[in-house]
Amino acid sequence: MEAISALLSAVERVVPTEEKPQVASLAARLSGVPTIALAGRVSSGKSTLVNALVGAQIAPTDAGECTRVATLYECGAPERFELHPLGDGQPARIRGLAPDDLGMPPGQVDYAVAYTPQSRLRDQYRVIDTPGLSSHEVTSEKATRRALIDFGGLPQPEVLLFLVEGGHLRTDEVDFLRAMGATRLNTIVVISRADVAGDGVLGATDPFDTAAEHAERLAREHNDLARTAIPVAGLMAESAEIGISEAEAAALGRLADLDEFELAEAVERGDDPVMAALHDKVGLYGLVHGRRTACRGAIALSDWLIERSGLGNLHRAINDRIAHTGGVLKARTTLAVLRQLAWTSAARSEVLTLLERAELSAELHCLRELAAMDRLVLSASSSPLIQELEHVLRADNPRQLVGVPRYVGDAELRDAALGRISACRSRKLTVFSGAEREALTVLERSYQLAAGRALG
Repeated sequence: MEAISALLSAVERVVPTEEKPQVASLAARLSGVPTIALAGRVSSGKSTLVNALVGAQIAPTDAGECTRVATLYECGAPERFELHPLGDGQPARIRGLAPDDLGMPPGQVDYAVAYTPQSRLRDQYRVIDTPGLSSHEVTSEKATRRALIDFGGLPQPEVLLFLVEGGHLRTDEVDFLRAMGATRLNTIVVISRADVAGDGVLGATDPFDTAAEHAERLAREHNDLARTAIPVAGLMAESAEIGISEAEAAALGRLADLDEFELAEAVERGDDPVMAALHDKVGLYGLVHGRRTACRGAIALSDWLIERSGLGNLHRAINDRIAHTGGVLKARTTLAVLRQLAWTSAARSEVLTLLERAELSAELHCLRELAAMDRLVLSASSSPLIQELEHVLRADNPRQLVGVPRYVGDAELRDAALGRISACRSRKLTVFSGAEREALTVLERSYQLAAGRALG
């Protein structure tokens, strides 16, 4: 956003020389690709989903030391793994993306950055994989909280994928989401391991149907924290993106006429190495339900795996967040970090003055809309004003903002905006909640700005 770039330039001019690199790094983050973070309980399938999102097997899925530190996957060459210790220690570089030995205890690591020349990390988004929440893995939970709540060294994400197994969020998971600022705009709940939900592959109900019921329940019960819940089978998604060979598709296709219960028994016996390898790649659900599609070749099987695994739906949800609200969310995280820097700056007064002036500008009114929605979510989660604020934040132009067709003229746009302003003022007389009155004041200003653009 131009207003944030201008603010950072102004801040860089007033801070002393030793603080300029911090401001410059914020400017670099602002112009870079969005950041997606994955969180959830330990062993909920985060690393497998990272691999699926990136399209390469870059994140380790075993229980090695590097899975106990928060890691940012970023485009870069040569391929390397950099450890950033807590305190003032210097970063340590390690060859490879998944070192078995970090050279220091995981509890002494702030975060890691894994550089790899993957096109999605360059062109679409970079990804943060967190160790996860757990009452037993204290080091892992501390690393996760430091990365996503305590403003550690990692960038704050524009999109959060929160992985859940089953149809309910635990109390500590809800507390974590609230602490890190999860909202309907930036959070997607992922029902992980959807291919084994319920009674499993051979049960009376398809596991994905059970997972879809879980998703509907979670989206309904926690509509203040996430707009969408999506069932995903990470193993199927990972295999589809990393690649299915023609030989593997042919081997799977040769199982097409085998009874599904006989197939499951053969997998359990483990005496057929080809079948065991296929099971490791796509799981029992992929074996049972992907066999006939595999007869049409590797491309057809990969396409089926992407859509059936839920990865296609997840990609569309992520792209929707980035396209409609990514800029607003990136602006908010940039200002939050800048405000934190301001309190320790030698030019604190000047920086805070610049911040306050920017936050009151028309260009950054979207941040007031976002803050008003956050307050409503906490104090009046059933208020229809939440959806109205969300609509305003997602609008791409003034006509969409006030709800008129794209082809109408400026006069009609102005009249529609004035009508919405009048409605906001009337509603302020009937609401009792302070958060709702504040939201209506913010919406009134949003429609005033739309009317102003129509007039000028």
